[in-house]
This record gives sequence, structure tokens and C-alpha cells, in this order.
Amino acid sequence: MTMRHLVLAAFALLFASGGSLGLTGASAQPDAFFPPVPQLPANVNNVAPEGFGAGGGLEPLARWPYGYARSVAFTSSGVGVTMQGSVLQTLDLSTSGQVSVVGELVFPGVISDMATQGDMVYLMLTHFLNTETGLFIVDLSDPAAPVRRGSVTGLAATSVLVQDDYAYVGTYNTAEGPSLSLRVISVADADAPVQVGAVETPSFPEDIAIRGGYAYLALNDAGLGIVDVSAPEGPALGNTSVTAYVGAVGISDAGTLAVGQRNSAGRGLVKLYSLDNPDVPVELGTVTLSSRADPLDLLWSGNQILVAGLFGGVQFVNASDPAAPVYVRRRETSTAFSASGANRVAVQGNTFLVSDFYSGIHQGSVSGQNLRGFLQGGGLAQDLVVDDETDIIYSAQAGSGVMALERVVPVGGGPERLEPFMNRAHTSQWNYTTDVALQLNHLYAADGFAGIWAIDKTTMTTTANVLRNTPIRTVSVTEDGKFLLALDDAQTVYVLSLDNPASPVQIATITPPAGAADVGGTGPVVWVSDVNDTRLRLYDMSTPSAPQALSSLDLRGSRFRLARAGDRLYTNGAGGFITVVDVSDPAAASVKGAFDVAGSNQVPLAGLGDVLVVAGNGVYSYNVANVPSTPPFPRFTPTSSSQQIGDVVTGVEFVQPGVVALSVGHAGVSTFSAPLPTSGESPAALAGELSLSVSPNPSRGTMTVGVTLAAPEAVEVAVFDVLGRRVRTLATGLAGTSPEAIAWDGRSDAGAPLASGVYVVRAQSASGAVATARITIVR
Repeated sequence: MTMRHLVLAAFALLFASGGSLGLTGASAQPDAFFPPVPQLPANVNNVAPEGFGAGGGLEPLARWPYGYARSVAFTSSGVGVTMQGSVLQTLDLSTSGQVSVVGELVFPGVISDMATQGDMVYLMLTHFLNTETGLFIVDLSDPAAPVRRGSVTGLAATSVLVQDDYAYVGTYNTAEGPSLSLRVISVADADAPVQVGAVETPSFPEDIAIRGGYAYLALNDAGLGIVDVSAPEGPALGNTSVTAYVGAVGISDAGTLAVGQRNSAGRGLVKLYSLDNPDVPVELGTVTLSSRADPLDLLWSGNQILVAGLFGGVQFVNASDPAAPVYVRRRETSTAFSASGANRVAVQGNTFLVSDFYSGIHQGSVSGQNLRGFLQGGGLAQDLVVDDETDIIYSAQAGSGVMALERVVPVGGGPERLEPFMNRAHTSQWNYTTDVALQLNHLYAADGFAGIWAIDKTTMTTTANVLRNTPIRTVSVTEDGKFLLALDDAQTVYVLSLDNPASPVQIATITPPAGAADVGGTGPVVWVSDVNDTRLRLYDMSTPSAPQALSSLDLRGSRFRLARAGDRLYTNGAGGFITVVDVSDPAAASVKGAFDVAGSNQVPLAGLGDVLVVAGNGVYSYNVANVPSTPPFPRFTPTSSSQQIGDVVTGVEFVQPGVVALSVGHAGVSTFSAPLPTSGESPAALAGELSLSVSPNPSRGTMTVGVTLAAPEAVEVAVFDVLGRRVRTLATGLAGTSPEAIAWDGRSDAGAPLASGVYVVRAQSASGAVATARITIVR
């Protein structure tokens, strides 16, 4: 499958039609506006299944709303405008070589495109479930304080252009009328815009250009669309002889139409047409672009054409002779991805802006045909992990590396915020971050093109790059902290030793007979879910260099997502069933029960005590105190739910009892309340009710480690150095609720006195609860 087809499939997921937007009607899906998010099955839709609540507990707490850079524009006063995920931003371009943010306005969903006229910006908001979707007008008279004005809702769109008193919107799904259409909206009153006309189109318009009462539409595989808009209330679609793929359109001041196309071999090109007869364009000349260069936008600047495209960066064409256009050069816009994601370009005078999905916003010189300023984009939130010691949230941000976020509660009260905690971990050698895992002081970022990056979390700098040429999509650290498990695109599991956490070393591979969909484990035992079968497979790690198959469990569905909570392992596969596996003895796991969650197939899930949170096109909380052990397995009704998430959820983790963090694709990272069960059942002791103390601290070498449990269960207590290396195992198998006191002489497992410095004492219970304490040894 090509990258473009991955993009197409992912965008179909991102904007899956149906009740999620309050929209109706089947439609083809846009293909290139957002890069891929993890694939969900086609039968997952945005409609809450029967019995699902509409709220009542799962409520948003805070949000970091930044995502891919999707569009750029200039106001008439020269203010640069862009968007990242759900955030509209105004830009200061006054200092050569610098792009800085002046003002911001956050929206609930994802901004898909925008256009400007005067000091107004007209943007399309899409994929905020069951809420506002459509055209929104923002006043930028004060660039530092954007003000929202009027809107027309019920439209999910891929493109917008404004001319005089009308906005022209290309849709792929709508609440009324044809889903694939060009809508004409009167914006004469910015506070009360109103739709006045519509015409059905054979595909969704990816780009729009207007001249002399005609709108020219880039209809992707349906070619070029020509619509007579001389009467805005009655737009009429005409015929066209341009039937090859069209991804971008633009018209020069002299009236020459430039069309960004892709030939049968997948090569990007630009064709020029005369509009002397506006409804019958006549081809003048053609120029082939560099490499693939899939055009998504193009603009004229005098006799030059600037083309933005996937795989092509921004490219320059000399069209002074329309019959013989000349390709000039390409400027790469992706600083951190092997295939650039340039998608929109804007020009004012000698300055241009170009947005790139993977890297961010670039400023450049038209005459110099170069780039000279940059603002890093937010990236796509692919998955996350929470540090049990600090509650810091680490999010895998696709083309933007790993972001560290902390929850901030304002002094004096007010809503909490999610704010960057440190600089993100990212270098020019990174490609596409797909997942992240944590072991004490080190993070491990899966790279979809370049293996695994080991990161020192205290400095957010990389310490190693392993499996460099292997595309890794999932990483997981075993619960004992000894192994890093990595899953590649070929569905093979790599086992890496974490004896030196700063530089993992591959020691084995596991190749399940039916492929691997997800992976995890305690350390002594690793579990792998099948891709093409219904089994959860267990492997014995007694000999780490030669994992041995232990057993397998036949479950409901396939391609399971896994989540450990206490002595339970939850699996969510095709068919919408959650199977509960008893892993109190990891080597002898057994099926404990199952229940139906109605349509939540292969989606992220997280458990804590008797709470299970299932996410995807919404987030739902279940009371799982009592799970039926024999068929028929019932459909569980959530204790609470929310669809106010902004995009498809790609990862979910508990931050603490009652609070979950979500990675939400193009809409950033959010935290939600996740209330404890309120039914008559008595919840089991929550993971997290484990405390640890060390005294005296600092110590000259002799100290006491105190461990207290809320419920009887096994606990392992160990000591690690600042690099995350295990230096002493203090106890295994502790049980009971009375405080346990463990004497430690400050020596390693080998009996040698540990050097002066800072160490971490870590306790982990069989239920997954973790507690840590720092100790300073002074010799």
C-alpha cells in the first residue's frame, strides 16, 4: 500500500460519515488532507451504541489542542494566519527568518481549511463529535485577540474560498442535501452567514479557484469540475474534458488556469489552460514536477507558480510562457519526515507561507525561492504513556517526536491546563513517532521508519537509536523493567534487554504463527495477540535469548488491543467484545469472562481497579466489578460517556484514580474525569493504593524501606540508578496490608557498596500499582 493510499484510508477513518457530526448520507471520503491515524475497522462509526449515556461523569478537564499544520493565509494587512489541529494562530513575520505566534483561538474540533478576506478568516471546523461542524468566521482586526463571529453548521468540508460577499465550501458530508457538493454561503453579515445555494459534485472538492462567475474545482479522481456561480442561489455544474486526477487549482491575474495533477505513474505535474472560453478550458502546456510531488495546493505569484504537495515540499515553476512552463526547483519542507507533507501555500508580496503536516509552518522568499523561517507544528497524537512518579504525560506526536505535558492547576483556582513540561524530544533524524513507552528515567519512542529512539526523560535528549532501519509501530516495557518489546510492520516482536536502559540491545525475536497485533507482559512471561487468528499467545522468557511458547487462549475476535489492570488483562478485538483474562499467575493465564461493548472494536482501553475506560470515536467508562464468566455475554452499559473528544482517540492511560489522559489524533492530548463505579458493587482496591518510604534520607548506607498495601498481594521492591539500571532487588513476593519494613545496607546485588549519588527505589504490586522514592547516598 502506498503512502498516499494510507493517507486516503486514514482520512476516511478520521472523517467517517454518519451520526457523529449530526450528518446524513453516504459519501466518498477525502484522501489527502490529514496523514494517517491508527486504522479502526470500517464498521466502527461515530454513533453511540444503544444504551450509551451522553455524559454524566466523563467530563473534559484540560487540553493541549495542537496538531498538524494544515493551512496558511494572509490577511489584507499582512498578518500571517495558520492552524495547528484545533488552534487558529496569527503570526508575526516582521523579523526576517523568524515565525512567532501573536494570538490564538482554540476550537473544539479539527480545522480542515481556511481562507481570508480583509481582516476576516473563514475556517472549516470538522470532526468534533455531535457538536459544531461547519464554516466559522473569525475577526482578526486585533491579531493578538481573535474574535469568533458567526457560523453555518452541519457541513463537513475539505476546502473553502471567499470572494466578495460569498464563501464557497467544498463538502464531503452534510446534515442536509448532497454530501459531495459545492455550497455557496452569503457572508455579507459576518455575524449571521447563511447558505444560499448548493450543487452536487461527483467527488469532494479538494481545492477551489474562481474567476468570472465560474468556480473551478479540484475533484481528485473525478478530475476538474466547472461550476457556473454567476447566480449564487443556483450554482450549476457543467461538463469537463479534464478527467485525470486533479488535486489543486489556481488562476493567474491574466486568466491562465493552473491545475495540479498526478499521472498514471503517480508522478506530479502541472497543466496550464486558457480560460478564453471559461467553461471549456483549452490546454496550453505541461510541466512535470520533481519526484512524486502529489499536488495539494498551488498559487500564482506573477509568472511563478508555487506548488505544495505530499512528497514534494514546495516547488517552483516558471510559467512566463504558458505554452512551455519550466520546472525550476524544489525546497524541502519536512525537517523530520522522509516524505514531506506540504499541503497549503499562501503568498503576499515577496513572502510566502507553506504548511507541512509533519514539520510545521515555513516562511520563504518568492524571489529567492528559498525558506527562511520556521514554526514547529504540534504533530499527530498517536499514543501516550504516564509517568507514575510525576504524573507527567508523554505523547508520541508523529512527525514532532515526543511531547512532555504536565497538568497545571492555576493558583487561586480555575480550570486545570495541560502545558509543555520540557522541550520535546526530537531531532532531524527522526521520522514518524508511532508509540512511546517508559522505564524509570528513560522513554522509548517507536519510529515508523527508523527503529526505536531511547530518550533520557530528565533532559528529553536521545541516548540511542536501535533497530535503525526497521519500521516500529508499537513499544512496551515489561512490568519488571527488564525488557523492551517492539512490534514492527511485519508483525514480528523484537525483544531488547534493558540492562543498560540508555542503550537497549536486541536479544531475541518472537514470530507468532498468526502475526502480532499487540504485545506486553510481566517479564518472565510475554503475551502477544494475534492478527489473523483469535488467540492470545503466552511466551516463557526464562531464557531471554530464546523465548518459548507456553500456551494460548482462544478469545472472541482478533487483532486484540491489550490493557493490564491488577490481576486482569483486558483484550478488545474485532466484534466489539472485551475478554477478561486472569493473569494472577501470568504463566497460567485463563479466561475469566467477557462482555459486549457494542461497536468499540480494537480500540484503546485502560483499566484501574473496577473501572475500565474504552476509547475510540468516543470515551466510555464501565464498572467491571462483576464480569460474566459464561455465555451469553451481555452488552454492558457505560456508567458514563463522552463524545466531546475532537477526533479519534489513539491512546488512553490513567493519570491517577478518577483521571484519564487521551491522545486524540489531530486534536492533541486531553484529560478527562473518569469517576469510580457508583452502582451497588463494592469496588476492589484500586491500583495506586501502594505507598513507599525510605529513611533516613539522605543516608550513609544503611536505611529502611517501608511498603504499605491497601489489599493483600505480591510486591517486588528494587533499587535503580539514575540511568534506570537495576542495582539491587530488595524483596519479591511481599503480601499483606500491614506495613512491611525492609532493611537495606546500601549495597548492590553483588555485595559492593553503591557509590554516592541519587537512586530510585521502586515497588510494583501484582495488580500493577507502582510507587517510587528517591534516595541519596552520601559516603
